[in-house]
Amino acid sequence: MSTLRIVVRRLLAEPAFTAIAALTFSIGIGANLVVFTVVNTILLQQLPVPDSERLVILGHEPAGELHRPGQPQRVDAARVTASFFDVVQTLAQLGRTIQAEDERPDAPAVVLLSDEL
Repeated sequence: MSTLRIVVRRLLAEPAFTAIAALTFSIGIGANLVVFTVVNTILLQQLPVPDSERLVILGHEPAGELHRPGQPQRVDAARVTASFFDVVQTLAQLGRTIQAEDERPDAPAVVLLSDEL
């Protein structure tokens, strides 16, 4: 208990140091809260689709490629199986999604385009 009294007396004797220490602690706690909120939202919470823990996306993006007008543009793509659309419970607006027959080695290639593309 005497140590606590000494600390309180020192803090009251030097109000500028006390204010700077309190401000430093406040900024540190606030920054920690912001970082945790971002990490929790982006990395820890599940996606808003059923069975989202079954989704896996692998990708590679070459560094240093910039888009120039009149030049071909690289677009994001993903190889998915026929069960992908069942997992995310999404239907095609036009046409059809990938079928089990499309996964055979001798089947013709199937491409699905998003509204964004």
